Amino acid sequence: MPGPHILVVDDNRHMRRLLLELLQANYPGSSVRQAADANEALEACRRAAPNVVVMDVGLPDQDGIEATAMIRLLHPEVAVVILSSHDGSAYREAARRAGATDYVAKSAVSTSLIPAITAALRQPAQGTSPEGHA
Repeated sequence: MPGPHILVVDDNRHMRRLLLELLQANYPGSSVRQAADANEALEACRRAAPNVVVMDVGLPDQDGIEATAMIRLLHPEVAVVILSSHDGSAYREAARRAGATDYVAKSAVSTSLIPAITAALRQPAQGTSPEGHA
């Protein structure tokens, strides 16, 4: 059975590579695409909806939380896991309001990202959870 389709959005190519390696190791058979900014992410989502988007907050062309809201309008069934170096409750709440499924601090990526994605993949289509991991 094929794995999930995951889109990684981060402007830092080293972080994208780390995330790709982490995801491919944990989801064998998955299709992992990448985008360096919000425009690339939206275009990728227009071409083919992923199951999960891993979205950085700090993008060069648009805030990742705003991009999350746009992706969720385009594809309400797509789960979005926000990644950020900010770990404050205001960021988490803004991410939830935008339709993010979860919020993971970059400092906790190695321990929290895979559980967040696994939980997102188990959620019913068009469902978002108000609770976060990390």
